[in-house]
Amino acid sequence: MNKIDESRRITEDGQGNFVYPYASARGYVQITIPAAHGPNPTEQLLVRDFGTHVAKEVEQSLAPNPYPVASPRKSATVTFAHYVGCAEGASLMDAAGLKHMEAIAKEFEAAPDRQEYFTKILQPYLASLSPKQR
Repeated sequence: MNKIDESRRITEDGQGNFVYPYASARGYVQITIPAAHGPNPTEQLLVRDFGTHVAKEVEQSLAPNPYPVASPRKSATVTFAHYVGCAEGASLMDAAGLKHMEAIAKEFEAAPDRQEYFTKILQPYLASLSPKQR
């Protein structure tokens, strides 16, 4: 007799959307958050890609902007603070994780060499937010 793994059963929420609990446990949930910069007001990404996405956006903000008029960017500290707010608003972390992320944001803002702080502290922390398996 076949046994059904209940953790893989697809259900439906109250709004008619399918819910995949097995995929949700691994971060395959798409979220919409406000965009830090760019022409679009929002951006969509998977929960599992949040850390790498934030690292990419902060790294771009640290680099010189080749198109300052056509595509203005916020500073790296403002960009990271924006994503701290997004993590809180989308309930991506528990209270302790948010508190730690806010502390890192304050340290990043006070750091004299932000590029070095990003490379040695912020980037490894954001990479730790991502699952190891893809």
